[in-house]
Amino acid sequence: DAFVTSLGYLPIGGNWELLDAEADMAGARSARAALVEAFSRNMVLSGSPWLGEADALAMGEDFLACFDAATRQIVTNRMYFGWNPITAATFEWAFVVFDDSAIALLLATDED
Repeated sequence: DAFVTSLGYLPIGGNWELLDAEADMAGARSARAALVEAFSRNMVLSGSPWLGEADALAMGEDFLACFDAATRQIVTNRMYFGWNPITAATFEWAFVVFDDSAIALLLATDED
């Protein structure tokens, strides 16, 4: 929350969902599956492709690889029961990834 608010976004407190950065696509709370879900299809028109599944997975793998696998953690603002916005956008998906020396916000927003 401190990192996200330092960038000017809204805090969501305990509503960040911890994902499993090591799980494969079928794993519980898989970061890879969440990244594919976020970036494979258009957020407004979910039937329309955006990156597609293969490219969304490749992007997610490249993003995760920027962080030390031994210490990286990834959270998202989307949970199984809904999402907790950090912006005023109509649609959004946010991921924060960090390790012992780096942190990044990956934020996608859209309007209908």
